[in-house]
Amino acid sequence: MVVSSQAQAQVEAILAADSLTTQGAEIVAAYQLLTPGPSTWPLIVRLTEHIGNAVRAPAPRLPLGESGVIDEIALLLKHADRPTDYCIQALRVLGNICIDQDENRQRVLDTKVTSTIADLFALNEPKMNMFLCGFCLNTSMNYEPMQKALTEHGMVASLCVFLKAREIGALETMAIKALDNLVNVEEARAQLNNESSEALLDLLTLFVHAWRVDDLEDLEIMETMADIVLQTILYDDAGQLVVARSGHLDDLMQFLENDVTVDGDKEDQDRLNEMKNSVGKIIICATSPDELIDPLYHDDVFMEKLFIMLRGNARMTEAAVYILGNLARTDEKCEGLVQHRELHKQLVGMFNQTDNALTQNGMLGCLRHLCVPKANRALLGDAGVIELVTPLLDPSKDMLKRNQFIAVTILKLLASEPANAARMLNTQNGANNVLANLQAFYSRIDDVGAKSETTRVYIQLIKTVWLQDDTSHLRTHLAQYSIVASITELVRTTKFPVLKNDGYVALTIVLADHDTDAAKGLLKDVVPLLVAAAPTNAIAASEDLDPTADDESETRSFMQVVHMDRVDDKLAKEIRSNVDTFLIMAAKAARAVDNDAIAKEIEQYNNTD
Repeated sequence: MVVSSQAQAQVEAILAADSLTTQGAEIVAAYQLLTPGPSTWPLIVRLTEHIGNAVRAPAPRLPLGESGVIDEIALLLKHADRPTDYCIQALRVLGNICIDQDENRQRVLDTKVTSTIADLFALNEPKMNMFLCGFCLNTSMNYEPMQKALTEHGMVASLCVFLKAREIGALETMAIKALDNLVNVEEARAQLNNESSEALLDLLTLFVHAWRVDDLEDLEIMETMADIVLQTILYDDAGQLVVARSGHLDDLMQFLENDVTVDGDKEDQDRLNEMKNSVGKIIICATSPDELIDPLYHDDVFMEKLFIMLRGNARMTEAAVYILGNLARTDEKCEGLVQHRELHKQLVGMFNQTDNALTQNGMLGCLRHLCVPKANRALLGDAGVIELVTPLLDPSKDMLKRNQFIAVTILKLLASEPANAARMLNTQNGANNVLANLQAFYSRIDDVGAKSETTRVYIQLIKTVWLQDDTSHLRTHLAQYSIVASITELVRTTKFPVLKNDGYVALTIVLADHDTDAAKGLLKDVVPLLVAAAPTNAIAASEDLDPTADDESETRSFMQVVHMDRVDDKLAKEIRSNVDTFLIMAAKAARAVDNDAIAKEIEQYNNTD
């Protein structure tokens, strides 16, 4: 097919134009005049190259996209006889025209050219590979529809081929950046994990090479590789195992050390710091699968490195405490970490040396795990854990709600040990008076979960103290109006049978202690709580006076709830039996304090079915 004079003239006019911004219609007409063939492809290539150069600048991109140029170029790219030179120039245009233009990205997607891109990758043409990677990078930048389309057409595997290099050149850089776009899509991450675990190994190998051999020369691409790995393994056990067994875990741990630094400006230092944050998270994720807990815990070399990390810089400490928290998932391991490695003492000593809330959160989470085995609780109390967490209940810490909740949980666990309970009820501790801090915290917060957890501390303290002889001096601190009110409110409002049962048991224990004059003096103020009306805030919620209130807010009084629990078949027989015992003991306590009216009311609830 010979090039017509009209087509030749049309192309020459476009090439001579000062700007292509207004030449969209002319370009479309020129392409339509150029029927593909041996004699026309050179002119098509020349025109396309000119457009590719033009759209490197922002101005022509949107106008040319609106004119239909994208459709014409994509149509020719699908042609069976397209030459390599045309493919390269077409890829330049389609990639460059999408820079900062989601409208053009959608237009490229609408041409369904992605299947052709997959075919071109399969050719493995060295001259074309860079432009294929560039196409994937620019068309998918922050644009999920194209990310999904490229992923669906196998572009993840196509890009991963270029990770096999052991040095990072321009081609590898382009492929890595394009891959970083695609891992925004869940399917792309799944392909990295399931289709070829070698991709993660290759990324880690390139990362270590860029650090140890290239001496951090390209921080941007290292940051990108770390981001890909982190996104890929964050919620995937298979990927985490690949990283853990890659042989590079020790490299990653060393990368967090202080001597890994750059001589560049503040921007370079900030980028390195962000990269180290990502690497720290990668290490935490990689060591978290259940399958690794036993091997890592029993690996003395790894554990020694972990404890060295714990004493390192802030980033190393943060990573180490989260890893140790992951390992501390069974009583046996928690006991070993406390009784043989004395991890709790190190955490107590280090906690206040950092102001980083995330690091402190990791330490608290680790301490919470260590508190679970009963065999550890006395040791943790002796080490000062109670005194450590109590200040977190101060109003100045209210922005750190997660840390406060963990602190309360730690106190709940430790309260089962008599010596710890005595510490918590020691009124000589001033600002560290645990019970006073708990009561102030409870009255100050609105969070239902935190209130419930605080009440469970009271319940555990009651169980522990009343089981010991000669604890009347401690019991007086617990048989208080505010504490009993918290427990009755928990029983009244909770939907969880186990919490109801704990509440009934604790109330029964307190009310059963009604024989001495001192006990009667305490119970005199407490007994009326048992037959009190529902709090006014619950009634307001039921009347929709509070638009933010929970639709399921409990509006019944405590004793009404007790009566219904007594006959509720959904509750276990043991719980209903404990309700009966509570009612009997409540009536006795009321009579003991000479409040026959309340005793009769309670007995009425006990006798009514």
